Amino acid sequence: MSETSCPSDRSAVETPIDRRAILSNPAIGIAQMAYRAGGIAASNVLGNKILQIADALLSAWIQYDRDDFFCRSRQQKQLNSMFGTGLLTEEGRDWAQIHDSVNNSFTRKNINKYHEQILDSIDANIGHDLPSNQTLQVQLGEDTVGWSVATISTVLFGKRLNSETISQFLDAFLEQNKPAHQPGSEAKIRSPFARLLKSLLHVTTEIEKLLEAPVQAALKQDPQQDQSLLLDINDELKRESRCPFSQGQNRNLVKTLFMAGIQTSSYTLDWTLLLLAKHPQHWQRLAEAIRPQLGNHRPSIHDFEHLKAVHNVIGEVLRMRPVIPTIQKGVTKPLEMAGINLKPGDTLNLSIYGIHNSSEYWQSPESFRPERFESELRAQTFTPFGLGQHTCIGQHLAMHILTTTLIRLVQQFDIVADDSLSLETESTFLLKPLKKQNITLVAI
Repeated sequence: MSETSCPSDRSAVETPIDRRAILSNPAIGIAQMAYRAGGIAASNVLGNKILQIADALLSAWIQYDRDDFFCRSRQQKQLNSMFGTGLLTEEGRDWAQIHDSVNNSFTRKNINKYHEQILDSIDANIGHDLPSNQTLQVQLGEDTVGWSVATISTVLFGKRLNSETISQFLDAFLEQNKPAHQPGSEAKIRSPFARLLKSLLHVTTEIEKLLEAPVQAALKQDPQQDQSLLLDINDELKRESRCPFSQGQNRNLVKTLFMAGIQTSSYTLDWTLLLLAKHPQHWQRLAEAIRPQLGNHRPSIHDFEHLKAVHNVIGEVLRMRPVIPTIQKGVTKPLEMAGINLKPGDTLNLSIYGIHNSSEYWQSPESFRPERFESELRAQTFTPFGLGQHTCIGQHLAMHILTTTLIRLVQQFDIVADDSLSLETESTFLLKPLKKQNITLVAI
C-alpha cells in the first residue's frame, strides 16, 4: 500500500489535540478538528499519531481494508471484558469466521420472515386503536429502550418476553446511563470512554444473567414449529460447519446482538421522534403518504417498497444523527497516507458524523430535509452502518424495526410540535440525545 493508492489527494494538517472538545463530546470534537484541518487532522500524542478524518473517500478506503493495514482500536479490544470474543471484538480470520457463520441469518430476506412478529410486538408497545384525542407520552431513552427490548427479544428468541422480564432489562439499561460520578466528586472520570467502561462492567453482568433463561428456552424450541433468529444462527452453523460455537461463544454472540441492537435501535428512534417533533410538517407529509394507502391496516413487506417518504425521513435522521458517529481503527503496518507516515500503534478516527454533516458533501447539512435523498445521495458520503467487511451485521433488522414502528405511529397518531426540544448530543461509542425529553403523540 502506498500514498498513490489512496483515493483522496487531500493532505493531513498537523493540528494540536483539542482535549476539552474531545473529552466533552468525542463525536463533535473529532468532527470539528477534522473540519478545521480541511478534512484530515493529524496530532502527536505520547509518540503516536492520531488522525481525525472527515474525508469520505479516505474513510471508505480505510473501511474496505481487509484487516491488512488496519485493525480494531485499543478501545474496542477493551470491550472483551464485557462482550467476550465475538462480533465487536474479534478481527482478521477469527472475525471473518464468526461473521460468515451468522451473516446469512441477518439478510433482508431472512429478517422479512419475522415481519408479523415485529408488527405484533410494535402494536403491543404503542397500544392499538386508542380512542381519538388520547395522548401517548413517549419518554425518550426509557420507553424507547423498553420497546427495543421487547421487539428485538421477540425476533431473537421467537417470543415476546413477559412484562416483568422486560422491566428488568429496562432497569439494567437505565442503570448504564446513570452518571458514573456525583457532581463535584474528586473521583470524577473525565474520559467518556472510561465512563462507558465503568457503567458497562456491572450492567453487562446483570444482562447476561437475565439472558440465560430466554436463550436456553429458545434453543429448546422445535424449529419445525417455532422460528427465532437464534435458531436460524444455529441452523446456519450446522449447515455450513464453518465455525461451531461453544456455549460461551453462543452466549457472547447473543449478548452482543442484544445489547448493541437495543441501544442503537432506541437511540435512532429517539432522534427520529425528536426531529419530527421539531419539524412536524414532515410528519404530516408522512401521514399524506401512508394513511391513504394503508388506512389503519397493518403494512406488508410489499407496502415498504411504495413508501419512499418513510425511507427518506429515516435516511435524513441517520445522516444528521448517526448513532455510531465515529469508527476507530488502529494501524498494524507502516504506511504513508495523506502525506503522513503511520506506524503500528497509531490511531485513525473516521468521523461518520463529520462526513454526514459536512457542507462539502451535503447542501445545508444543518437543515432537516428528507427530500434530499431523492437527489443528493452519493456513494461513500452516507454510511450509517459502516462499509466493507465490518458493516453492521444487524442493519436489516434495525431498519425493519424502525420503518415498521414509524409507519404504525404515523397511522395512528399526530405528533405535537415542540420547538423547545433539544437536539444536543452526548457521545461515547454511540450518539444519543443529551437531555431526557418527552414526545407527545395524539391518537387520530
